[in-house]
Amino acid sequence: MRNLELEMARRAMEKVKEVANEAQSKQEYLTLARKLGSMIIQNGLIGTIAYLKNKSQGSVILGHLNELVSQQIPVDISKPESVPERDYFKVQAVALEASKWLKRYAEILLKE
Repeated sequence: MRNLELEMARRAMEKVKEVANEAQSKQEYLTLARKLGSMIIQNGLIGTIAYLKNKSQGSVILGHLNELVSQQIPVDISKPESVPERDYFKVQAVALEASKWLKRYAEILLKE
């Protein structure tokens, strides 16, 4: 694995561990983490962000996704209008990679 991928994996694990300590939000976070990748593919990054902003645990996972993406591309995905049009697909690809790590660690650390 490349260094950027290893760093993203490590940070994703840290973020999911934060949620593991909160019993009431674990299940919803796990559900969102499992759906995140397919939501990005089906609805695009902007559509996924809009959906997450309306869910109770959506802001948490959106914050985690934003942090993982911003480590590779200096952009705030929680404000889609700040993503330059020319970089949108690159940002979406990095977000998809980040969602993969969030899902993996959520399934390992949050599954009951």
